[in-house]
Amino acid sequence: MNGLIPAGAPVAVFGAGRHGSYVFRCLRRFGREVTCFLDNNSGRWGSTVHGLEVRGPSQRPTGSFVVIASAWAAEIQAQLGGLGLIPDRDFLIWPTWL
Repeated sequence: MNGLIPAGAPVAVFGAGRHGSYVFRCLRRFGREVTCFLDNNSGRWGSTVHGLEVRGPSQRPTGSFVVIASAWAAEIQAQLGGLGLIPDRDFLIWPTWL
């Protein structure tokens, strides 16, 4: 995992549901700093998961690396591409089967 996410980069988990929670716990076990959760559900914006704020995708902290933790990964990948993010440099998809 540490070789896939740039060293020292803060991480935003895209997906504030059950899978996002699982990914958050895994990242913490690897010693990665998670700064917030991102989600397309505006009803979740402003709430917290594991003590971290849930934000809309356009509110991603500058310089943060995004880990997609959602069954809608293909759609989110296209969405992030539309925001100018590049796969593997700016984000990756965490497999839902892990």
